[in-house]
Amino acid sequence: MLSKSRFLAGLQCPLRLWYQCYEPQLATEISPAQQAIFDTGHEVGRLATKLYPKGVHIEEEYFRHDQAVRSTVAAMGTPDVRAIYEAAFVYDGVRIRVDILQKLDNGKWNLIEVKSSTNVKDVHLPDVAVQDYVLHGCGLSIEQAGILHLDKQYVYEGSHLDLERLFSFTDLTDKLFVQIGLVPSQLNDFKEMLADNKAPSIPPDRHCMNPYPCEFWDHCTRKMPEFWVIGLSGIGQNRLCELADMDVQDIRDIPASFPLTQFQKRIRSCAINQEEYV
Repeated sequence: MLSKSRFLAGLQCPLRLWYQCYEPQLATEISPAQQAIFDTGHEVGRLATKLYPKGVHIEEEYFRHDQAVRSTVAAMGTPDVRAIYEAAFVYDGVRIRVDILQKLDNGKWNLIEVKSSTNVKDVHLPDVAVQDYVLHGCGLSIEQAGILHLDKQYVYEGSHLDLERLFSFTDLTDKLFVQIGLVPSQLNDFKEMLADNKAPSIPPDRHCMNPYPCEFWDHCTRKMPEFWVIGLSGIGQNRLCELADMDVQDIRDIPASFPLTQFQKRIRSCAINQEEYV
């Protein structure tokens, strides 16, 4: 089964998605710094639910998704419930947990994705789009879909935390139309790729760090040379592609005639001569 996080992983790199599904043990252990980021995100998500009272939290863990779906359906049918936190749905082979699903008086719903960032990023569009796709597939009518993020203009005075000022909502409904239309074909590509018993051949590159650092980076780069060209400071993607076409992976193997900046030439010289430059 796919999930929202796996869908986003596939958009970044199909190999990352393949590893998540079939060889997750190859991932690098989560560092304390990364765990702290996750913990911060969870705390922000907990605070955000207080903006939507009369809500119910779907308690089931991710591995009990079917039960979580049943609990969500029950909550949707309860008149007094005005919001559902971690609402669970499944459609077209994709499981999602919606951060906040707000019930409206007109029978429609608001899809609210909570982020600990201070603005909306490009990666947030497919994040919300795949959730919107699943919700529509499950028969829900969505009034608004967007990102609830932190407002960097808010200054905490030290006594009372004003959640209305701490958070800011950005409505992405009008921007999602094209993105949602891409979801079915993207899902189909992922399903076809995952149906193969062989991992796709995708060399590590800068896409591994954009928009998020890949947890399989250490595994995929384990055979790269110590002075890998991707570490050459200031080098652009076009130059990296030229070196790849020349089958050059090591900074020391870059031809002297290859166009480099003065700083990059210094790095190449230090690597070749095994000497420091101060």
